[in-house]
Amino acid sequence: MRHPSPAGSSAGYAHGGIPLWYNVSIMIEDLIREPSGRLENFLRMSYTDFEFLLNEVGHMIGKKDTQLRKAISVKESFCVALRFFASGDSFVSLSYLFKFSPQTVSRCVFDVCDALMSVLNHQIKVGIQQTFLHCLFS
Repeated sequence: MRHPSPAGSSAGYAHGGIPLWYNVSIMIEDLIREPSGRLENFLRMSYTDFEFLLNEVGHMIGKKDTQLRKAISVKESFCVALRFFASGDSFVSLSYLFKFSPQTVSRCVFDVCDALMSVLNHQIKVGIQQTFLHCLFS
């Protein structure tokens, strides 16, 4: 699938028709549009569940743009965390895939974990030891 280049860009295309400026937002949208179930394979979650959880935690993980940088979108941050949960890849490995620093990947995972724990606390059973450790390191 060929993607339109950004306005005013003369960016070329890499092998296979993938634009050189291909980023995580475009990748996610491609996976969502793909009827073959690639999103489900990539995130190990149905699109319906993805949308439901995104709507539940989106307001908790959203960041604001500053004058120095554009914030990572809620959907991107959520996908980074879900891919970590689905694959168990290292933060460094995920940083290559999503083109974020390992520290940013880490922050996305921890923010989404906290949000999911808050939203789904009535559906998640945590052992006493885990609760104690969570309190110590929070």
